[in-house]
Amino acid sequence: MELRQLLAFKEVAAHASFTAAAMHLHLTQSAVSQQIKVLEDECGVTLFDRSGRFVRLTNAGQVFLTHVERILAQVDNARIEMTEMAGGSRGRCRLAALPSIAAYLLPRALATFQRRYPGVEVQLRESVQAQLLEWVQQGLVDFGIIALPVQDPHLQSIVLLHDEFVLVVPKDHVLATRRIVRLAELSAEPFVLYPPGAGGREQFLEACRQVGFEPRISFESEDRETILGLVAAGVGITFIPRFIARHTRADGPVSVEIIEPRLRREVGVVWHRNRYLPQSARNLIALLEDAVRTPL
Repeated sequence: MELRQLLAFKEVAAHASFTAAAMHLHLTQSAVSQQIKVLEDECGVTLFDRSGRFVRLTNAGQVFLTHVERILAQVDNARIEMTEMAGGSRGRCRLAALPSIAAYLLPRALATFQRRYPGVEVQLRESVQAQLLEWVQQGLVDFGIIALPVQDPHLQSIVLLHDEFVLVVPKDHVLATRRIVRLAELSAEPFVLYPPGAGGREQFLEACRQVGFEPRISFESEDRETILGLVAAGVGITFIPRFIARHTRADGPVSVEIIEPRLRREVGVVWHRNRYLPQSARNLIALLEDAVRTPL
């Protein structure tokens, strides 16, 4: 059983076609067919049903595919580990982050990373929490920077920073002169929030319900600057992490402490515990930890 045969098998399974698999592998169709035939003879089973327009995996083929994917993943991991033996100075680093974190935590760390490891290609994705978790689970990124905790037992995480949410109101709002405000005092206020699944929205809504009211949402936006602009214009009020509030414009909306309850979050790095974490990714995570310890 040879690696090229396993690769051919995986491609035929993925494309449901010997012709398409051959094109992808830059081989002839007969060469791919011969490799699959050798595999079937060696395994003693039929791996593909060839009776229709498209080839389909047999039951045995489905079982064999799980083993092949695991074997090829191990081979890929071995290649990566060998490439990164030099200390992570070559290769690539794929990460994903919440947009707010990408905007304020990543720039300094990435700039330092590029100076130290110019031979490493960095690929950055941004999205909401659920999408980031899916990318990490599927192996599309090496690690994600998200709100913790995560419940998936296959994922491993470390905490980067502890943060609290603060209230953000227009400069001429009655609460703008307050140092602190109790959450229950906001029951009559209109809110501008991120859409479901983003920006700590569910945590905030649940806290409001616990103190006896359902927030009235006047607008929703996926963009932080749009939300802050709407707040500054008097459309409503919102809440954002203190980490982000420190970076808002001095002439923008005003931040006020929220108490009873305080709304807290942890932000951390998460990766798949069963996949090799490249040295380049570990180097970047170390720089992120430094950036948190020595904020601007």
